[in-house]
Amino acid sequence: ASTSDTQWLHDILGAHPRLGAKKVESAQSQTEQAQLQGGGDEAEKLRQLNEEYEAKYPGLRYVVFVAGRSRPVIMQDMRARIDGSAFERERATIIRAMCEIAADRAEKLVK
Repeated sequence: ASTSDTQWLHDILGAHPRLGAKKVESAQSQTEQAQLQGGGDEAEKLRQLNEEYEAKYPGLRYVVFVAGRSRPVIMQDMRARIDGSAFERERATIIRAMCEIAADRAEKLVK
């Protein structure tokens, strides 16, 4: 892939909303992330995990197909990915998750 293609992909992967963010642009993201909203210690922990993730993977955002998973399960997955993935592997994981999210949204549109 050319440098411009790589940068374009990197820009897309870094544009995904942070999990647990209070302000989310799309209605779909608001609905999907609603269970991750909240306050207290868990919200602070999620904020810290987002910071750690973005420090380890500059320019990327943690992306996962939430699909009804609880906040603790999501946070465990986030911790495992911070602790374990190389940059290229993490980028592939994000692409896969974004495809799962897109497929789920498309399926809901045709129902």
